[in-house]
Amino acid sequence: MMNKSNALLQRALVAVSVIGSAAAVMAGPFAGSSSGVFVNPILQPSAVFVGGGTPTVLWGDTSAFGGPQNQLSFSGATFSDIPTETSFLVGSLYYYNGTIAVDSGINGVDLKLTLGFTDPSGITQAFSYPLGIVNTPNGGSAEDNADYVVLPTVPSTTFTYNGITYTLHVSFGQFAGGGFLVGNQFHVYEDNSATAPIFGKITTDLTGLPDGGSMMLLIGAGFSGLAALRRKVS
Repeated sequence: MMNKSNALLQRALVAVSVIGSAAAVMAGPFAGSSSGVFVNPILQPSAVFVGGGTPTVLWGDTSAFGGPQNQLSFSGATFSDIPTETSFLVGSLYYYNGTIAVDSGINGVDLKLTLGFTDPSGITQAFSYPLGIVNTPNGGSAEDNADYVVLPTVPSTTFTYNGITYTLHVSFGQFAGGGFLVGNQFHVYEDNSATAPIFGKITTDLTGLPDGGSMMLLIGAGFSGLAALRRKVS
């Protein structure tokens, strides 16, 4: 018959083994490439919009001004050997701020960002980021007249691999050119263009573990067992 000390030790070792296995799965690394298209524009009353479902969208009535329309483009990137919780370049966002008629633009558009993984192979996951678009009225300072794109800090999409749930958090990186960053806002001066890098971070969501409540109980039981065993043998 197994004595009480051995039973506690076995429970503790099982818990530690499970924790170690989960940590190994969560470690990555990930490799692959990204691509993106724009969908679901929020149109203003007199919007002139083209390019939905493609990596480049244009909007605005420029007939009274003669210049080009506003433009938003996404360019993807490749990545390799990326562990979880580590920032990496996931793509870039180009914006041109033209002069357009009032109410002929858009107030937002979704960036459908797709990661095609080569490691682990066979996984393709699309993430949706609803971008806010602010077409500022002209008449103030250069900063006041700068249009800007608002990048959501938390996506609504997750994916699961080997029983672990992941998501992709994104943020703008610093850039030089015709604009500036304010937090998660990418501002571009009037009649200027700029390109901002987008960095991603593949993060784990422990609530997505299979039977997450039981996992937490098992972890707690394991450490309680270790503590009890330490008291028993000391």
